[in-house]
Amino acid sequence: MLYLVTQILFFLLVAFVLGVALGWFARASGPQVNPKTHARLVEAFEAQEAQLESLRRDLASRESQLAELEIEIGRSTTKVQELEQQLSKSRGTAETLKEQLADCRGELDTHRSRVRELEREVHGRREALESQLKRLAELERMFREPETLPPGPPQPEPVRHAATTTASTRKGTAPTSDDLQQIRGIGPAIERVLNALGYHTFRDVASWDHDAIARVSEQLGALSGRILRDRWVQQAKQLHARKYGETI
Repeated sequence: MLYLVTQILFFLLVAFVLGVALGWFARASGPQVNPKTHARLVEAFEAQEAQLESLRRDLASRESQLAELEIEIGRSTTKVQELEQQLSKSRGTAETLKEQLADCRGELDTHRSRVRELEREVHGRREALESQLKRLAELERMFREPETLPPGPPQPEPVRHAATTTASTRKGTAPTSDDLQQIRGIGPAIERVLNALGYHTFRDVASWDHDAIARVSEQLGALSGRILRDRWVQQAKQLHARKYGETI
């Protein structure tokens, strides 16, 4: 483009010089100018004018192309700026996503640790449950088999507890035994243990104190919790009052 402008300026200068020369020559020669020389000068001047006009049109065309290129450059610059903004946003989004990914990984590790803890806890509870189920199965077998009793210390010699005067005693027929299985929680096997310990009547059970309960619990082993849970002493008092009409 600079080269083209230089050419145009050069031809303008040449045309100016030729014009000045022709004018000076015309004034100096006056009517004595050779027609052929004048014609050649005019022809050369017109040729320079034509070439100058062509250069002007070429320059205008180049300027139009330059304007179009500047517009395209402006558009491209705007597009580049938009892409740079998008790239900047994408980088920010990528950083945010990396942070979120790191947080998610941390939460995942925490959840995995919690899952392992829960698995260990479930495993422990499963073992405890299995142990309880085995114990329950043993108790069920014990209740199905009346002769089977939980192991305990050697049973003492049967002791007959003296009974106070009851309504039956006044009639001359003192009760020697009651159906202890009427007490909720006492089955055939437990009744035999109680009979072996010397407890045969509702009065015997109703008169238990802490020492007696401790002694019987030691013999019953795993079933000792039923004494307090099923309230044997209170049941025995109620059954005795219902059967003999006497409150203990």
